[in-house]
Amino acid sequence: MDGAATFLDNERPVYHAAGAYFSVRSIDVARREFVLEERAASEYTRIVLKVGEVFPDFAFTDLEGRSHKLSDYAGKPVLLDFWATWCKPCMADLPKLDALHARGLAIIGMNVDTEADKPRALHLAWPQAAFPSIQELVEHRVRIQGYPTDVLLDGDRRIIALNWDAVK
Repeated sequence: MDGAATFLDNERPVYHAAGAYFSVRSIDVARREFVLEERAASEYTRIVLKVGEVFPDFAFTDLEGRSHKLSDYAGKPVLLDFWATWCKPCMADLPKLDALHARGLAIIGMNVDTEADKPRALHLAWPQAAFPSIQELVEHRVRIQGYPTDVLLDGDRRIIALNWDAVK
């Protein structure tokens, strides 16, 4: 970026630091300054991936067009597996996930492929969320930065472990 920038409300994520909620109103690179704007706590929608935090309920549509909610799994541990077919480590994890599912662990595939054909062709035994139904959750609320990312929840949706080493 060179020069100055201003942002529309829907382009400005809300951040939380030191007990305050804020967004960036404008940036002036030449002057090396930016203007912050105070925001309400209710505008902070980020889901923090931290052991002990409760993962909020969300709805998704699977690759077959069926509607689901995380709360459909109430009382059971659930693994949220954020993955894609273009991710080699994700594909390498599939046999391990299949074994965990066969032993009774509920898994929700949080697939980020923009085309559903590739994940659908794998015929996985657990539901795979269609990307359009979880895009906001993945990109703006949870802000997944790398794949695979695994989040293990207890029966009350509390995060009890993060990433593969925690669920082996």
